[in-house]
Amino acid sequence: MLAHALSDNPDAVKGIIEQRFLYDETRTKAAAQAITSDDLNNPSSINADFAAHLIRNSVVSAIYDRVMKVGFHEPFNNAFNATAGFVPEGHAIPAFTDTLEDYRVDSRKLGACLAATKESLASPFAERRLGLAMTQACSNAVDEYLLDPDAELSGCPTPITASATEVDYYAPSPADTFRELMKDLSSWTSPVLVMHPEIAVQLALHEGSPFLDVGANGGTIAGVEVI
Repeated sequence: MLAHALSDNPDAVKGIIEQRFLYDETRTKAAAQAITSDDLNNPSSINADFAAHLIRNSVVSAIYDRVMKVGFHEPFNNAFNATAGFVPEGHAIPAFTDTLEDYRVDSRKLGACLAATKESLASPFAERRLGLAMTQACSNAVDEYLLDPDAELSGCPTPITASATEVDYYAPSPADTFRELMKDLSSWTSPVLVMHPEIAVQLALHEGSPFLDVGANGGTIAGVEVI
């Protein structure tokens, strides 16, 4: 991208790449290939490494080890409900009924556009600045979609805040609000609280606040991880 922007004609692109980046011809290409579910499950894949870099600063990365992984275009079921109970020896386990639906996730492309002057691209640190800017833009886009209950797009995963239970704020006690919030928690297996850094700071600085283990970089509230 930098070589194309800095060159005055297409014939000069290769020379700029060789001079600036010391890349040989086999390593130069216009864009990364499409990322597939096989790439994401392959630790040696260049595309998997790129995807991991892209989401490193996003909420997705922070909760990645707590969620179910599903490949693109693969059917999966959203129910996964089961019941358990004690029964006498030799007796049948009680059956239950549930509705099973076929879900499929289509792949989507995430892109960002950036305007820059030719002078800024010629600076020695241009590639690092561009990389940070583009990565942050894509990470923000991922988080905005993931956390916006109204951002549902056809073929994309449903945002984690869709149909979420809302709890009214109990002024002047954030602790009371937190208690009401925890009453609606459906599972204590691996709960996570996601909040804006400003909210976390306000909780930590609240007079008489019990939220001493949370701040701008996250932390915990009553043992629950805060991202």
